[in-house]
Amino acid sequence: YIEGKIRSRSYDDQNGVKRYITEIYADNVEMLNRRAGAGEGAGFQNDKHDTSYNDPVDLNDNSEADDLPF
Repeated sequence: YIEGKIRSRSYDDQNGVKRYITEIYADNVEMLNRRAGAGEGAGFQNDKHDTSYNDPVDLNDNSEADDLPF
């Protein structure tokens, strides 16, 4: 289960081609338990980890753009 925001935007790359990006900003992520009677792989165990991602991210940092497989 994820609570947060979804953001879509576009930009023109170095060759003038319009590119589209969809970003998910998660405020809260909760791993859910499996439903009763569900088969293997049907869900996740809830380990109650308190995970917080508050480090700022530079969305304009393209230093690894050449490593992308597409």
